[in-house]
Amino acid sequence: MDTNDNAWIPFYAEPGDTITLYLDWEDLMARSRARDHNYPLVHTAYMGKNAGLSYLAMMLSGHFNYSYDKLAQAQKTLTPAQFQEQLTPVVTQWQEQADSLSCLYAPSQKAVSLIHNQVNLQAGYTYLEFQLARNYYAQKDTTNQVLKVQPDVSYYKFLKEMPLNEQSVLANANVGSFINRFEFMDPLAPAYNIQIELQSDEDFKALSEDEKKLHLQLKMSEVKDSIVNSLCGVSSSLFWQIACVRNLRYVLSEVLKRRQDAEIFVSQLEKTVSHPYLRATVREMQKTLYPVTKQTSYRLPEGKATDIFRRIIAPYAGKVLFVDFWATTCAPCRQGIQATAKLREQYRNHPGFQFVYITSEAESPEKAYAEYVETHLKGEACFRLTDTEYKYMRELFQFNGIPHYVVVEKDGSISTEEVRTHNLADFLKTRFEDSH
Repeated sequence: MDTNDNAWIPFYAEPGDTITLYLDWEDLMARSRARDHNYPLVHTAYMGKNAGLSYLAMMLSGHFNYSYDKLAQAQKTLTPAQFQEQLTPVVTQWQEQADSLSCLYAPSQKAVSLIHNQVNLQAGYTYLEFQLARNYYAQKDTTNQVLKVQPDVSYYKFLKEMPLNEQSVLANANVGSFINRFEFMDPLAPAYNIQIELQSDEDFKALSEDEKKLHLQLKMSEVKDSIVNSLCGVSSSLFWQIACVRNLRYVLSEVLKRRQDAEIFVSQLEKTVSHPYLRATVREMQKTLYPVTKQTSYRLPEGKATDIFRRIIAPYAGKVLFVDFWATTCAPCRQGIQATAKLREQYRNHPGFQFVYITSEAESPEKAYAEYVETHLKGEACFRLTDTEYKYMRELFQFNGIPHYVVVEKDGSISTEEVRTHNLADFLKTRFEDSH
């Protein structure tokens, strides 16, 4: 649960549970003043049948962490094999600590699982996080030979040790970030290179554009399933099912235009997605994105995420907004921003239109962010949110990968029209040719 200013308070709940949580304002203020997300909340109280597990989850949230500064340094100075060698004794120490804690909680198998799952997920997250920004750093520093070294398949052996089918792992605060890294990890690159291979296939070239898109998505999905199942040692793990469902919105809203193609793709996806809740989510998503009567815009649901977004766009009320969710560590994001430089200049100070750029502290380090904005986005409406606030944006607009674009209509509703950097000029010309 998020209270304010990134103040996360973990809790443990199972389907059907009722959670009661007592919060003390002085506790929260003390944590805020300390600027420490793990600062103890001594007066916070949990009630309910799983209160003990909630207390344990809160205690564990501050354990088994790998220093962000140490990780950033390792990314630039160590090869994957060297980092693996460095992290192994750290994880071993975490496991020993987890064994000691487990002795205290031995009567509860759920508690023991929660403890060991925390270690396993944190280790997996750290391994994947190490790889995340190395390609970006390599582009910034082409002389660094360490950054040119890519991991072999043995680097990912940790995946076979992870409890990827246990629902209780979802109680971990880093689970969303782990699944994001899991979905886009480097070993999946062959799936994204299939389009290049298909360009020389005569049968593929004979297909219509819509047929090509469907064929490509089906093939990519098949290859990714095969790679992930091999790396994890299990077929269609729960975590991979979640990753596939998170990616589905992009495929259905951005790639496949025909209802019949969406049905074919969803039918194949259901061979991987077996969890009842996730299956229901897949069908509900398909129904929403392919309604009988297509809506031109929709209203955001009331809640914390919408409140955050409304505060961001409040200064531009009454304008059409092109909102770009981006990061300094995302090459396609930077390419899209730089490709629209002339367009931004053309529409600067337009009475009916505004560009808005939103990123996060976690994905756009402060120094890199300041330098990039000064060079490429000076004078634009730029916002760098806390990691918590940005996660709210991901949930609100249901996106995982970036760049992600949203068009806000003058009345504050969200357009269903697919506007991206490649067709933005045509969109603006159509909307504003009479007034600009």
